[in-house]
Amino acid sequence: MLEAYARVAKAIGDRPWFRPISRGLVPVLDKVLVPLGLRSTPWPTLVLATIGRKSGEERKAPLFYVEVDGGVAVPATNYGGAEPNWSKNLRANPRCQVTLDRQTTHRIARPAAEEDEDAIFQRFADFYPVYDVYRERAGRDIPIWILEPAPSG
Repeated sequence: MLEAYARVAKAIGDRPWFRPISRGLVPVLDKVLVPLGLRSTPWPTLVLATIGRKSGEERKAPLFYVEVDGGVAVPATNYGGAEPNWSKNLRANPRCQVTLDRQTTHRIARPAAEEDEDAIFQRFADFYPVYDVYRERAGRDIPIWILEPAPSG
């Protein structure tokens, strides 16, 4: 089923008319839907809550993810633009929260090991092929964050 969605994503995912929809509408919907166990797209989505490095306030971002040993991975593609604020926030403070499957858990973010980055990124491109376009357009290293469960205590 995801293969069919991958074909659709490849066909329309980087069209100029689709970008405003995916940048504006989808995040707003997913901030509401993901905590309810739903999502606006067929792709695996979580809501990441970070602490703003300048404001000190909670900031939320819905993101596609893949499961990795010990946690979930999220790429900081920002549609091929500058590094997104949520990624900069994780650099400043790796403590975060993830809402997934109607559960919110405390996590610690760490950059993916350099030797694992390409394989993890390819997993994203497999289900959402436009990630390859984002990577080319960015002209920068795209951090991949691993969000692991925070130790209790």
